[in-house]
Order: sequence, then C-alpha cells, then structure tokens
Amino acid sequence: MSQYTTKKLSMVDYTDEVHAFLIKGTLKLSELLEFPGVNRISFLNIIVNEHLFMCFKGEEPVGFLYATSRSSIFTNDVKVLTQHALYAKAGTKAAYLLLKHFLDFGKSNADHVITMINPHTNIKPSSLEKMGFKELETLYRWKNG
Repeated sequence: MSQYTTKKLSMVDYTDEVHAFLIKGTLKLSELLEFPGVNRISFLNIIVNEHLFMCFKGEEPVGFLYATSRSSIFTNDVKVLTQHALYAKAGTKAAYLLLKHFLDFGKSNADHVITMINPHTNIKPSSLEKMGFKELETLYRWKNG
C-alpha cells in the first residue's frame, strides 16, 4: 500500500512527471473555473518565488496547492499566506493532506492563512472549520464576455 507524502516543491523535485501532472491539473482547473491562459503559467517561477505544495502517493503526484505570501494590504507588519489553486486527483486524500500541510506551513511562516473552496472540490466548509478556519467573505466573479 502506497504512503502519502506532501512537501513544498523545490527545483530538485521538479521532474518531467511532476511537470506533466501540473499541466494536466492546471488545465482541468482552468476548464472548471473558466480561466484561460494556462499555457503562459511558469511553474519554475512559482517554485522559486512563491509556494507550490505537492502531494504524492508513493512516487505518483496526486495533488498540488499553489499559494503566495504577501504583507497585508492594511499593514506591512502582518504576513498573509493565500491559497490560489488546489487540485487533487479524485479518490485520493490529497486535498485534505495539502490543506493540512499548507496550514502547518502558514503557522510557521505567516500571521494569517487564507484558503478557499469551490463547488468542484470535496472539501467541505465544516472540514475547514475543524482545522480552525473561520469564514471571512464570499467570493463572486463577473466575467466579461
């Protein structure tokens, strides 16, 4: 039985298999969320300048979470870690494990951790509440065209 592992991706971990999984997952997310332009994403830039957490089942990539760290818009004294994308292969524990790893990373590296869920995920608001998250706001999107 394969063991799950999660880690913050580094250049050493960036294999052809990981790249192919990231492309596939990002394309799927962009399709579900109606965001074009995936062909212009730089995973190398994200790994070097932001945060890309990966979940593996054995050696197989099964999920990723992309996040950024910034100072709060209200004060430079408060660091905020924000999730921007979460993709997990169906039938795995990747979504939960990635959120847990993301939160643990945030506890050591940020004052606030912001996450979100969409209708296409199996993460429920009650699961986030059990992890200590509190609902902050509701996102709405207007799409031109």
